[in-house]
Amino acid sequence: MQIQDELTSVDDALRAMITLVAAQCTNPAQHTVPLLEGRGRVLAVPVHASIDVPPFANSAVDGYALRSADSSLSSLTVTGRIAAGDAAPATALQAGEAMRLFTGAPLPPGADCVAMQEDVDVEDAVLRLTRVNPASLRSGSNVRPRAQDIASGDVVLDAGQLLQPRHLGLLASIGEHCVTVFERLNVGLLSTGDELVEPGWPLQLGQIYNSNRYLLTSWLQSVGCNVIDYGIIADTPEASINCLERASREADLVISTGGMSVGEEDHIKTAVEQIGELGFWKIRMKPGKPLAFGTLGKHRKIPFLGIPGNPGAAFVSSLVFARPLISWLQGRGVNEASTEKRLQMLRPRPERMPAGFARDKPSIRRDFLRARIEDGRIVPFQNQSSGMLMSACWAEGLAVVPEHESVSEGQLLDFYRLGSFDDS
Repeated sequence: MQIQDELTSVDDALRAMITLVAAQCTNPAQHTVPLLEGRGRVLAVPVHASIDVPPFANSAVDGYALRSADSSLSSLTVTGRIAAGDAAPATALQAGEAMRLFTGAPLPPGADCVAMQEDVDVEDAVLRLTRVNPASLRSGSNVRPRAQDIASGDVVLDAGQLLQPRHLGLLASIGEHCVTVFERLNVGLLSTGDELVEPGWPLQLGQIYNSNRYLLTSWLQSVGCNVIDYGIIADTPEASINCLERASREADLVISTGGMSVGEEDHIKTAVEQIGELGFWKIRMKPGKPLAFGTLGKHRKIPFLGIPGNPGAAFVSSLVFARPLISWLQGRGVNEASTEKRLQMLRPRPERMPAGFARDKPSIRRDFLRARIEDGRIVPFQNQSSGMLMSACWAEGLAVVPEHESVSEGQLLDFYRLGSFDDS
């Protein structure tokens, strides 16, 4: 790979990242975990239903099972009672007969509809359909048919699915008690900058607290990664090379913050070039211009992502670049044959919302504004500095102003809610 002198677009940069990992990185190993441990994991194999759901026709209401052909009769004889959990009787319902039924109870043989209990009168085992229009009691009325939700043999979830609580409930409904998932991704995280100090220590002149470590560690854990924390790396070539060499042996992905600019004390870029390859390092986006991607190691090549050290830029860059990269490496969408389709699937879908602001001067960079929705319109945080995190806590999402475009009041823009990155 060659470093590009010109600014690289967001889309081209992301496509180059994914193309590289698609060619050089295999899917993680698989293992089986109890179903309750599956949340936030990525399904490694498709799951086929071994049963019908529901496994039998059952009542959708409390009422009385009967034959729709008898709905016009003046009275019927109640011959029995079936509660949820009871087995259906072996004897079929005969003409003129009905049976007391509760929600979820199996239909007796011969019955094909259920009259709701509030529409009938019952006395001495005699049922009268006093408040029922006979035409409304058709075959299937108030009945959940067998396999209404899932048929045996159906693929209920495909490989590459991120498992959320609703998916675990679905798997439980077909009797699955374990699930085969990909191993968690081991992400090596390092911070650079002699100015950084850990919270809890007093600040000296020229120092700042290392917020990125806490921002990114907690975020990586929230998206299902194991974090290998390499701490703060000294601003020297030797410390940078030693840390990256160690990380290349221990991690599946390495993310660094800072050290990617062109200053004399920014050594990570040079260290990556010495022990691996670097692809691009100037992106046409704001915040987050100094961003790099490449590989570490000569034999076992692992991806490296260098994001800016400014906390606001680190926040935005992690959502725009690190999230789809991590999703790919976790095995998300592995069933997609096309790299391009899989990449599109991994990126969150924006809402189109009207701008509650105007901007006369277009920028050469794509602007990711930390913003929220007020009165149905996008309102950006007043201070969009790349060094600030208050905007990220105030915001509900990222509003995107495309490069080379001005913005007029009411113009529709893409708006990505922060939660959409969690599910992508």
